[in-house]
Amino acid sequence: MYIFISSKKLDKLIYYREKNWKLFYKLFKDDDRFYIQHNHNRNKNASFAFTLIIKDPKKINKQKIYKELNKNKIAYRLITGGCFTAHPYRKYFNYNVYNNLNNALKAHKDGFFVGNAGQDLTRQIVSFYQILKNI
Repeated sequence: MYIFISSKKLDKLIYYREKNWKLFYKLFKDDDRFYIQHNHNRNKNASFAFTLIIKDPKKINKQKIYKELNKNKIAYRLITGGCFTAHPYRKYFNYNVYNNLNNALKAHKDGFFVGNAGQDLTRQIVSFYQILKNI
């Protein structure tokens, strides 16, 4: 089964995702507690999610963040399932690691994302920012 989307509808979805991204970036770019994803052209990012990685877990507790997000009914996920080698099913695969996986393990341990959508999320993004700001 194929689902076709009109060019007009696609343009609208992209418009809102980019608008949401700009607000997310504006709010979080100077927050020294998190690494956020960067884009060479910040005005043209229609990603499906907003990614955050806690810089120093000694200064901000991931479980406290998750508790507050749950309390406020904000869904979050690990970044793309995290680092492959950090999951128990890795024992079923034969693989080699070249050099190290420091960045992947950091993202796995201290990263999460919340969704973006093809609609105006201004209120939700500001609320998300306020919740994290108050932790």
